[in-house]
Amino acid sequence: MTFTPGAAIVTTTAASAITQTTATAGGNVTTDGGSAVTARGTCWSTSANPTIAGSHTTDGSGTGVFTSSLTSLTANTTYHHRAYATNGGGTTYGSDLTFTTSCGIVNTLPFTEGFEALPSTPACWSEENATPAWQYIAGDGGTHPNGAHTGARNACLKDVTTVDNKNKLMTPVMDLSGYTNVVLTFWHTQAVWNGDQDQLAIFYKTSSGGAWVLLQTYTASVTAWTQRTINLPNTGSY
Repeated sequence: MTFTPGAAIVTTTAASAITQTTATAGGNVTTDGGSAVTARGTCWSTSANPTIAGSHTTDGSGTGVFTSSLTSLTANTTYHHRAYATNGGGTTYGSDLTFTTSCGIVNTLPFTEGFEALPSTPACWSEENATPAWQYIAGDGGTHPNGAHTGARNACLKDVTTVDNKNKLMTPVMDLSGYTNVVLTFWHTQAVWNGDQDQLAIFYKTSSGGAWVLLQTYTASVTAWTQRTINLPNTGSY
């Protein structure tokens, strides 16, 4: 614990209204410590415990609740933020909190994902169901296949039951309006195992609330990594 005579006391407000590049934060100066608060606001950084030496706002003076507008942020990035108050005793800070900005829309091609970064769903991708979850491993973790086509990992939907379980693995939102003749290319294998045959279906949709449109299905046993190429329609839409 640290005791600083004359220090102001300030708390940090959790971030809200988070977008790709902006967020709203703030705090509450509950006491001025006996010396008038001349500046207050919010500091933020990608590192813990940001200070007024870096990015910060100035949101008035005195005690009470204040709101801060954080701008010029980077999409899909985790930020630390904390409120501060400055008086004659120096600058004090509230608790260090975090938030993550939302994902940006992909509008530059080629866009490539190798599922190599982490053994979890890639940033800005999403899954429709929790069970069975997609895994990011070498092959299927066994011998069907026994390794990734390239690198150390691939995306694998592995289900040890015979129930008709499904889970969509969804790319980030893309704006393809600047391109024509866009092609989706990927490597695929789904070897039959003990009489059980997995299936792969490729869908697209043109809005978050729109219906899925089927592009292609693969229902047969594919015993080795095979390259697939699909021409994408409606390149003027998301």
